[in-house]
Amino acid sequence: MDYNRYNYQNNMVSGQPPERLNPFSVASFVCGIASITLCCTGVLSLPLGGLGILFAILTKRMGKAMPSMSITGLILSCVGIFLGILMSVYMFYMIMTDPELRDAFEDSYEYYYDEFYDYNFEHL
Repeated sequence: MDYNRYNYQNNMVSGQPPERLNPFSVASFVCGIASITLCCTGVLSLPLGGLGILFAILTKRMGKAMPSMSITGLILSCVGIFLGILMSVYMFYMIMTDPELRDAFEDSYEYYYDEFYDYNFEHL
């Protein structure tokens, strides 16, 4: 029995080797997952989602359909961008409407930047 004739992915007899994964489709999938995972930060999901969409578009070739992994990466990236924008708007709204949170934000800004820069410029 000739074992080289079998395609081990779907157990069908064919003379062709199995197709290799496109690196752009893997990159699109990974960026989409990272975009959804980091959507709670608001800002980090936007560039990762944009890269995921870009990589998914780069997998499209003339006359060939997009691989399923790049379609999944495209969907995950779009969802990650949407959730990142939603989280950014929500965080901005919370900072602007809650006076205690706004005061804490201003105090932390003054503590880290005003005193730090004054101290460094005085000792130069």
